[in-house]
Amino acid sequence: MISVTTILAALGFSWARLSVALILSTVISFIVGIFAGVNRKAEHIIIPVIDILQSIPILGFFPVAVFFLVTYFPSYGLEMAAIFLIITSQVWNMIFAVYESVKAIPNEFIELMNIYDMSWLERFHKIYIPASVPRLVANLSVSWAVGLFFLSSSEIISLGTTNYQLFGIGSIIAQIIGSGQILDIYISFGLLIIALILTHELVFNTLYNWSMKYKYELVSAPKPTPWLVSTFVRATKPFKIFVKQVRLPRRPLSPVAKSLMSQETLVPIEIKKPSKTYVNEIRIIKIMIKSLIYLILIGLIIYLTFLMLPALIGAFQVLTNLSQLLYILYGTGISSIRILVSVIFMLPLIVLATYVSLNKLLKSIILPLFQILASIPAPLLFPLIVYWLGESRIEFASIIIIMLGSMWYVFYNSFSAVESIPNELREACTLSGLQRFLLFKKLYIPALMPGLITGLITAVGGAWNALIVAEWITLGNNTYEVHAGIGKIIDQAANAGNFNLMYAALLVMVIIVVVLDRTVWRKLYDYVTSRYKYEV
Repeated sequence: MISVTTILAALGFSWARLSVALILSTVISFIVGIFAGVNRKAEHIIIPVIDILQSIPILGFFPVAVFFLVTYFPSYGLEMAAIFLIITSQVWNMIFAVYESVKAIPNEFIELMNIYDMSWLERFHKIYIPASVPRLVANLSVSWAVGLFFLSSSEIISLGTTNYQLFGIGSIIAQIIGSGQILDIYISFGLLIIALILTHELVFNTLYNWSMKYKYELVSAPKPTPWLVSTFVRATKPFKIFVKQVRLPRRPLSPVAKSLMSQETLVPIEIKKPSKTYVNEIRIIKIMIKSLIYLILIGLIIYLTFLMLPALIGAFQVLTNLSQLLYILYGTGISSIRILVSVIFMLPLIVLATYVSLNKLLKSIILPLFQILASIPAPLLFPLIVYWLGESRIEFASIIIIMLGSMWYVFYNSFSAVESIPNELREACTLSGLQRFLLFKKLYIPALMPGLITGLITAVGGAWNALIVAEWITLGNNTYEVHAGIGKIIDQAANAGNFNLMYAALLVMVIIVVVLDRTVWRKLYDYVTSRYKYEV
C-alpha cells in the first residue's frame, strides 16, 4: 500500500511540471499567436504547421525527448523531456486562442495604432496582449486538463527497449491501477480531485475573473468572485469593520512635494522629433534582428530536416510496401470514423455552453464540475470504463476516451465566445425586446462562430492526438485495444521499436491533417473571422 505522504509528494512533483509547462506554453502562445495574427506571410506558414503539430500524437515527440534531451542533458534531461512532452500536448489551443483574439481586434483599434504611430513593442503590450488575455485565460484550464490527460505518458516514457519513469501522480496512479489495489486507487483519485478543486478555484477562476476587465465593452459589469474567495471575504468581514474604525494618523505632504506640485515649478516639455540618423539606426537594428531570426529559423529547419531524414526514408520504405500501406490506410479510415462519431456527440456542448454562460445557477454548477472532469486523466480510467461497459463494447469505450480528450475544446471555446459579448450589446438586445429565437440568431450565434471554429479545429486535432491512448493502452499486466486504428498501429510500432512503421503512420496522419486544413478549416476560419467580427 502506498502512503498518503507519497501520493501528496507525487502530486507536488506533477503540479510543478504542469505549472512550468503552462508558463512556458503561455509565453510561446503570446509570441507565436501574435506574430501569426499580425503578419500575413507568417500566418500562411505558422497556422498550418500548428494544425499539423497539434494532431501529431505525443508518441511522435518521444524520439526528440529521448534521444535529444535525455542524451545531451543526462542530469536533468528527463525532467526537461517530461515538461517538453506536456507542452506538446497543451500549447496548440493556446496559440490558436491568441491568434483568434488578434485577428478579431476591431479595425478602429488598428487605425488608432497607425494614427499614433505606436511602436511594435507598444502594440504588443498595450493592444495585442490585453486583447488576447480573455480567450487565452479561458483556455488555461483546458490546457491544464490536456496536460493531465497525457500526464502518465509524459512521466512514463517508453520507446522500444528504452524505458524511463519519473516520480509523479501519473506514474503512481498507473502503478496502482496495474497492481489492482482498489483502496489506493480511491485515495489517489480523491487527493487528485481535491488538488484540482483548489487549483481551479484559487488559480484559474481568479485569473478568469481578472481577465474579464480586458473584454471589449463600453460599460462595465460586475465580475463574479470564486466561491472560496467570497467565503473568505464573508468570514473576515467583522475584522474589516473593526479596522475601519481605527484612525491612523496621516503623514502631511512634504514641502518638497508641495513645491514640485505647485504651478510655478511646472515647466513645459518640448517634444522633439527623432533625427533622421536615429531613425536610420533603428531601422538598421530592426533589419539585423529580423535577419538573425530568419537565420536561426533556417538553421533550425536544416537541423530538424537532417535529424528526421532517416525517419522519413524509413517511412517511405514502409509506404512503398502495398500491404503495409493498405494496413495503415485501413486503420486510418477506422480511426477517422471514431473521430467523426466523437465530434457529432460533442455538438450538444455548443448549446450547453451558451446556456451555461447565460444562467448564473448553471454556471456555478456546471463550470466547477466540468473543470474537475476535464482534468481527471481519462486514460487511467480506461479499465473502469471497460469494466462498466463490458469488454465487448471496447469500441464505445474508445470513443468515450477520445471525447474526454477533445470535447472540452468545443465547450470552453464556445463558452468563452459567449462570455466575451460586450455588455452594451446584451443590454441593447434586451431593451429592444428581441424574442429568444431572434436573440440567438442575431447575437449569440454570430458571437459563437469564431470560438466554435477554433474549438472544432483544436478538438479534431486533440482527437487525433488522443487516439494513441484510446485505441491501445497497457496498464500493469493488462492491455486494452480496439481491433484496428492508426493510434493502435503507432502504439504497437513504438512499443516494438518498429520506428519505420511508426513514422509511416504519423506521415499518413500529417498528410490527412494538411489536406483537411487546406480544404476545410482554413477557408472556414477565414470566412468566419471576416464575417463575424465585432466592430466598435
